[in-house]
Amino acid sequence: MDTQDIEIKPVKENEVLIVKPQRKKILFSILFVVLIGALILVILFGKDILLKLDDAVAYYNRGLAYVTKGDKQSAGADFKKVLELCGNSTLCQDAQQRLDNLELK
Repeated sequence: MDTQDIEIKPVKENEVLIVKPQRKKILFSILFVVLIGALILVILFGKDILLKLDDAVAYYNRGLAYVTKGDKQSAGADFKKVLELCGNSTLCQDAQQRLDNLELK
């Protein structure tokens, strides 16, 4: 095995996955782009909320962006706000389901 390779042991015994350094850089680049995209969405939907403080859809979308970013507390707060504001029963049901799935402590 080349010293530049990274060995990752999967769940199955007798199998080994080798990740080349070039692919590792690509994977980190993709992860970086996804996280930056989530941050941009949080900023954009946050701006929308400032313009329309009672817009349940904007809170819902920002909650989704926080979930993507991995910020469960902020996502939970936004989904709770949706439940306070929404007049659309489907949106309320979906927000409640997502809130339940967050498993906030």
